[in-house]
Amino acid sequence: MDNPSEIPDYIDTNQAGLGGGIEGLSGNIGYQSKITAVINIAGALRDTNWMNMGDLPILSFHGDLDVTVPYATDVIPSPLGGDVMKVDGSFSIHKRANNIGIENCFHTHFGAGHVPHTGNAIYTDTTIKVMANFMSSFVCNETLVCGTNDTLIDFSIDPNAPNSPVSIYESFVDRTKIYPNPSSDIVNIESDFAIQSIQLTNLLGEIVVLKSSLNLNKTQLSKNNLPNGVYILTLNTVNGPITKKISFN
Repeated sequence: MDNPSEIPDYIDTNQAGLGGGIEGLSGNIGYQSKITAVINIAGALRDTNWMNMGDLPILSFHGDLDVTVPYATDVIPSPLGGDVMKVDGSFSIHKRANNIGIENCFHTHFGAGHVPHTGNAIYTDTTIKVMANFMSSFVCNETLVCGTNDTLIDFSIDPNAPNSPVSIYESFVDRTKIYPNPSSDIVNIESDFAIQSIQLTNLLGEIVVLKSSLNLNKTQLSKNNLPNGVYILTLNTVNGPITKKISFN
C-alpha cells in the first residue's frame, strides 16, 4: 500500500494510532521512509489488484506446500475451523508482477512448508544468497540476478510461455482433479500423473490418513469417521507434490 486512496474504507483513520496517512505518526526521526524494493517471505496480499505498473521491485520466497499462508490464491484456514479470508500468495503475486511489468524475482522452496529457512541451514543459506543478489541490483547498481550465484533465473520470463515456472505449475495443477469439495463422504482424485501416495492432515498438523505405494491415476478418499472440518490433502505424484485444502461436512 503506497497511496492514501488504497486505504480500505473499513479502517477509521480518525482512531488513535491510525492517523498520519501512509507515513503514520511514528517511525525514526531523521531516517527516510523511502523504500527501494520489497522482500516477501511466505507472505500474501489480500488482492494482487493492489499492485500497479511502476510499483517497486519485489522478491518473493514461498514453500509450495505451505498450509499456513497459501502458495497461490486460496483461503487461510483457521485452526479453530472455518476460513479467515481469501488471499493471493507469492505465486499469484509473481504472476501479477510479470503481467504488469514489475521487476521481480520468485524463489519457490519446492516440497517445503511455511518459512522453512527458520529451521534448516540449507534453506537459510539459499534465502540469504538470493536476497543478497536481488538487493545488489538496487543498492550497488549491479545487473539484476534472481537466484544464487549457481542458479540464475531471468526475472522477465513470460509467465504465459509454455516452459515458464508459472505455466508449468498451472498446467500441473490443472491436470489434477479433486471433487466434490466440500464432500459429505467420498472425494474423487484423478490426475494425469501417477499418484504415488496420499496424505491428509488436520489443521493441527496431525496425519489422519496416509496411503502409500499407490502408483494410480485415479483413487478415492473416504471420510469414514473423520470429524467435519477442513483438512490439507497432499498428493505425491511422479511430477512432484500437489497440496489442496478440502473439507468434509
